[in-house]
Amino acid sequence: MMAPTGKLKTKKLNKASTPDGTSAIDTEALAALQSGDLQRAEQLYRDILAARPRDLLALNNAALVAKQLGQPQLALTRLTKAVRYHPGMAQAHFNLGNTLAETSRLDEAIAAYRHAIELKPDYVKAHLNLGIAFDKQHRFADAAAAYHRALVFGGDHAETHSNLGNCYKAQNRFREALTHFICAATLEPHRAEFIYDVGMARFEIRDYPEAAAALERVLEIDASHAGAASLLLYIHQIACNWPAVARL
Repeated sequence: MMAPTGKLKTKKLNKASTPDGTSAIDTEALAALQSGDLQRAEQLYRDILAARPRDLLALNNAALVAKQLGQPQLALTRLTKAVRYHPGMAQAHFNLGNTLAETSRLDEAIAAYRHAIELKPDYVKAHLNLGIAFDKQHRFADAAAAYHRALVFGGDHAETHSNLGNCYKAQNRFREALTHFICAATLEPHRAEFIYDVGMARFEIRDYPEAAAALERVLEIDASHAGAASLLLYIHQIACNWPAVARL
């Protein structure tokens, strides 16, 4: 979507400061963004950037406004300026990477995340989002490496273990997948999908009793989980456990 047509009048900035030292117009712009008054926020950030075109916070917030207004190209323009003016700021590269990924420009997003990581090697969210971008390209080995680094720097996180498990699953490395699915389910024991992944991985390595136990746990949490019910039925059929089939 193109930026709004027609010239926007640029008002003289209100340079009065609030008690914390923030200018009044910055405070007003942020309040408009947070309250969802996007047209007002857009006008205010245009005024701020006309006076302070290199302001990193204003560029980032203005990009967020543009995205929420359905103008991803304008958001990219602003974030590209943030990177150009502040090349040493990891978050600027990270924010650019996120918007590039959202617009399916994955190669560019990967490059942006890598820049962020070069500047801040322990940037957990950048490692995680780099993994997600690789995932979308079916580059599962690269994705797995990125998720591993996210775990190294960020500690155990259920979603990251789940993502890593799915990388190994996509490569038919089910035992490695199982290890991470178990971690995810241990960290969040009431997430049916995590427990289902455990059951599926155990099924793939033919550990049918433990697979069935995991799937039964899924159905205790979510009785409508069709995948768990179907796989559990199949396991009982394999075992010729027809009384159990009859109870389903």
